[in-house]
Amino acid sequence: MLTLDLTRHAVEAARQSTVLQSIAELAAPRLSVEPRVIVRALKAQEGESSTSPGDGWAVPHAHLSAGSGLVLVLLKLSTPVEWKALDETPVDLVVATLAGGDLKPDIFGEALTRVTQTLMEDELRATLREAGSDKELHERFPKAFTS
Repeated sequence: MLTLDLTRHAVEAARQSTVLQSIAELAAPRLSVEPRVIVRALKAQEGESSTSPGDGWAVPHAHLSAGSGLVLVLLKLSTPVEWKALDETPVDLVVATLAGGDLKPDIFGEALTRVTQTLMEDELRATLREAGSDKELHERFPKAFTS
């Protein structure tokens, strides 16, 4: 689900839309869809409700109608960006959860729940924020999600 090539540390982004575009560009080849399809789906989800519960992290997500597979994209931002978080805290840690149309909705829902519950751990978020490279960030994410 999360591979080193889908993990980025020190991502430069001035706004949420730039973060969503970065996610789409990384995930598109894996899901066999165009980046614009992913951006559109992520923006639609954000329009329904914020994907940041607060504390500076977000889990943007989308179950696409096209493509295949389940992909996680892990980004640590250089500078936090506004995200309409419940506590209004800007976001610097992002784990996107994306599924292609071939994945059953219940499997996508279970994966999204697991990722969200995992990120609720303060200690894990602190450890991820301390990572100094893509590799270190990837290695610090729980092994149950990585390959």
